[in-house]
Amino acid sequence: MIERPKTGYIQDDFLLTVAEVATMCRCSRSTITKLVKANQFPAPLRLGCLRRWRIGQIRVWQLRQTAFANTESGAQHDH
Repeated sequence: MIERPKTGYIQDDFLLTVAEVATMCRCSRSTITKLVKANQFPAPLRLGCLRRWRIGQIRVWQLRQTAFANTESGAQHDH
């Protein structure tokens, strides 16, 4: 679980594990791995044998996915 600082906001450079990223994106850890391999998801930072993602990169990815979904649904309604 992601522990929030006392301010209630997590800085964009806060690092997440694959389990935390999967929870944040509402998918499995294996889905995250597959998306990274397909270059459809931000690549993790490598810290020795650890993989970590910056929460800011995940937020940007989520915003782009939402924008893309809204664009696609808007295009379908225009017909």
